[in-house]
Amino acid sequence: MRLTCNAEVVNRQLSAQGMRKKSQPIRTFLSIGRSKSTDSKTGAIFLMVCTAKDRVGTKYKADQVALKHFLSIVKLGHQNRDMDKVKLSILAPATSSQVEPLKVRLNITDRQNYPLANGFPRTLETLRVCNCMLKKVDSRILMLKQLRSLDFSNNRFQTLPEQLSQIPTLAELKLTGNFLLEVPKCIWNGKLQHSLKMLDLSDNKLQYISPDITKMSSLVRLNLNSNEIEKLPSNFGRLSALKFFSAARNKLRNLPATFGDLRMEELDLSGNEFEKDSDIKLLNQDYIVMPLTELAARIVAKFRLPHDPSTLPAYLCKYLMRTKTCVCSRECILPYATALRSIDLRQTAHVITRTENTGVTAPLQTFLCSTRCYKNILGNSKCLWKCKR
Repeated sequence: MRLTCNAEVVNRQLSAQGMRKKSQPIRTFLSIGRSKSTDSKTGAIFLMVCTAKDRVGTKYKADQVALKHFLSIVKLGHQNRDMDKVKLSILAPATSSQVEPLKVRLNITDRQNYPLANGFPRTLETLRVCNCMLKKVDSRILMLKQLRSLDFSNNRFQTLPEQLSQIPTLAELKLTGNFLLEVPKCIWNGKLQHSLKMLDLSDNKLQYISPDITKMSSLVRLNLNSNEIEKLPSNFGRLSALKFFSAARNKLRNLPATFGDLRMEELDLSGNEFEKDSDIKLLNQDYIVMPLTELAARIVAKFRLPHDPSTLPAYLCKYLMRTKTCVCSRECILPYATALRSIDLRQTAHVITRTENTGVTAPLQTFLCSTRCYKNILGNSKCLWKCKR
């Protein structure tokens, strides 16, 4: 559809800021169609305005439903048809909600300002609900599908609803200063395991970190400060996207062997009482023949076969979540022996926050998958770091 006319393009942002720009209508070539870069049948519809100074034209994306009704009324008026039966709205000045910019940020810092009646704007991208003493997540917040940053600091949450995992755009989640005893399952389920990039769980009562946390493939920043965590999961090194990690002021005694696989920018493990290196300790030397469950799990882990409860028994999938890596780089779940060996943390991060207790070294809990690796280590204990993943 093309139309040659005199038109005036008005910048609505100027009037919103109390500014005016004098202009006169100029000869304009208007056309409605689809862009060349999109499919001619399914692509978005644009209104293109071309003038003598701008022959290439400026494109304005049009809402298809509103454009359809608008063009149908223009067509009726052009054909001089009876307009009495057409329901037209009465021309009136725009309301404040129609001209005000969409609200994308909302800060609620106390319970008195919490919106009980008005609700939350559906266009919110950043929401802070802090110091409100909430025990449950408001169901209206779970309906905000454009939310990118959510801050629940200093409330009384002990868990989070599963529906939170269905917010497709959520990239930042702050839960500092709550009463969480474990990491909520909704964080690594659903869409959050791919969208979440920053997770702050500091100042809670966490004692245990599930191996499922490694499902968060996009996690870049993780804060576990000021909790009661005694141990990180053995597969923690699978968080390949992690660049900023902090677990200061916890009860960590050692780090998992896979921790050495991480390559981070900043690391803070201050305030933990790490134990010293220890001799090799035998764990599962009683069994002569390897259990079939262990054998099957090692085969799946060795060849990195994709698995889920639809292809493998559920108990075997849970069993595989406890996979450990031997110093020979083989995978095992029931290691034959374990030992503590120091690692220079400068190998894992560029910037390290250290204290007199931690320094730049920390003990790694290493594993030996078989009697062969055990005998090799006994013969030469310095070869422990020769074989890497």
